[in-house]
Amino acid sequence: MKSLLKEFEIFLSSLNLTEYRETYTKYKTVELNLSKRILPLRHIYQEYWHKYSDWKDYNKFYSFYYSDLKQEIEDFRDKHFFSKETFRIGFKARIYRTWVSLLTQVQGAYVCAELFGFENVKMNPKNDMLGKDIVIKKGLDEKIIQIKKQSNRQDFKRGKIGQYPEVVYQVPPKNKLLKNGEKSKSFKDWESKYSNKLKLLPNNFIVFKRAMFENIFF
Repeated sequence: MKSLLKEFEIFLSSLNLTEYRETYTKYKTVELNLSKRILPLRHIYQEYWHKYSDWKDYNKFYSFYYSDLKQEIEDFRDKHFFSKETFRIGFKARIYRTWVSLLTQVQGAYVCAELFGFENVKMNPKNDMLGKDIVIKKGLDEKIIQIKKQSNRQDFKRGKIGQYPEVVYQVPPKNKLLKNGEKSKSFKDWESKYSNKLKLLPNNFIVFKRAMFENIFF
């Protein structure tokens, strides 16, 4: 049986993060709270969790998501008086940030599934809205965790209050190497803190190692 975790990491490695970042990170024109009707959570879990193949890159995912909720999304745009062009790129950038954040969470859930069994790892939109990113069972014990990217913002991920234990990860510094080819001090500091729990894929997508989760019941 193929390792779903390994296959998913191969998929993550294939994503053109550089292109996505250059295209979307500069646009933050649609930052107000989205209505529950147009949140992409259901579509993300449907497409990436407990699925063996045909994972979509972002453009294909967005087309699938937008086609399914086109009327609801356009109603939201009209309600908040966005011009079509401002909303078109700003909304796609907004959904991208949720998408890439949740892909990190899904990869973490696949790690947990290898550690504790798929039948003991639960993720779904309803739990997500309650701040229960990953629910893991081991015998009669249960752990509810949030996946958090370390940030200076008080609450990074989808406006949720940190009421459950957090698994925190940090993006490495952009300048990993000095001009002489040696690792920068900031990157060495990142490696010192996270090298046993995180790894960088060839395209710089951050993924979790088993050590991030294997002791959560202790």
